[in-house]
Amino acid sequence: VQSLPMRVIFDRSAFHGDRFRVLRDSALMHLVRRNEVQVYHTQLFLEETITSYESQGATGEWRDHLRFALDICNGGIFLRPSQLWHEEIVRGRRTSAMRLLPTRRHRDYGSSPDLVRELRQLSKTGDLSAEYRDSMQERAELFQKKKAQRAIAGDMRRDIENALRDRRLTVPLSTAKFEDTISQALIETGKQIMRQVDARRAVALGEMWAKRPADFPFYTAFVEGLIYHQFHAMFEHNKKIDVNAQADYEQLAYLLWADVFVSNDAKFQRDAFDTLWKPRGKHMETVESFASLLATRSAETSSAG
Repeated sequence: VQSLPMRVIFDRSAFHGDRFRVLRDSALMHLVRRNEVQVYHTQLFLEETITSYESQGATGEWRDHLRFALDICNGGIFLRPSQLWHEEIVRGRRTSAMRLLPTRRHRDYGSSPDLVRELRQLSKTGDLSAEYRDSMQERAELFQKKKAQRAIAGDMRRDIENALRDRRLTVPLSTAKFEDTISQALIETGKQIMRQVDARRAVALGEMWAKRPADFPFYTAFVEGLIYHQFHAMFEHNKKIDVNAQADYEQLAYLLWADVFVSNDAKFQRDAFDTLWKPRGKHMETVESFASLLATRSAETSSAG
């Protein structure tokens, strides 16, 4: 019986330094060409690769990283979170919502071939200076949003610390269970942030989602990630609050359609994976363990063939 392809997504940390060379020298390309491995990219991963331009300049390694990322991408490129929410909720597609950039140009989303063509040209020239200047304000706003989210998480942690100090909270933090938190907070939180999906229809759409959250898997996974971030801030006081937490749980939500997440992040992202995705049978591999896994799979398929 032929085994199903392994579906893989990458975190930017998998391409840092020597890890990129480990990936490049692994059996990944061989297995991609045999369709034993299907690689999907999030647009966040691609954007983080490109923004290495800021520190490396036009001749930096990011161009090799981008070229390799495109070469291994035989599965497709996911829509952005806001686009997936629109497909699931506003357009009412629910579990049958389009999740990948289409192969033909779409009036709202563009197309995968167009994006790949633009990125390949960028990997050749490294000429990002004009685009980078044009997007400075957008990146500054994103950075401020990250800082604001970290500040909110910090306020939550301080509230708990004050409650412990004043003995308003008398049970140990270790007794807090995420399962209890999410069961209490999921519906309320999902309704609260529905304005990010459609501000005008937020109330009606929130009620629709609340009846069957499982029918809107990506939005629900995002809400679960947000709640975990808040839980982590409030009850994991021995761990730092990560400024990139939203990007981490947002990326992990794409495991709805993949089997393996490759990342060397051992902080918040690992904690979020262990809590939210490991129980669902998903796998998070470091570059080194992933290369070993690929070597085993390559040997098995070669002997079977």
